[in-house]
Amino acid sequence: MNFKKSGVTPVESTSVVSPRVKESPINMECKLYQLIPLGSDYLVLGELRQMHIQELILIMAILI
Repeated sequence: MNFKKSGVTPVESTSVVSPRVKESPINMECKLYQLIPLGSDYLVLGELRQMHIQELILIMAILI
């Protein structure tokens, strides 16, 4: 991903090598296990390693 071209800020991840997007309210760090071709698409199999959720999102979820 070209962060500069996209206008977003890279942030170091905690459990994977690739960076996260600082401006995203929710970030998921995943380990890829397998890509299974399905015609013109793919089924992606992996493991969720870490989830980052902005505090405001959590507060809003509790209030709903």
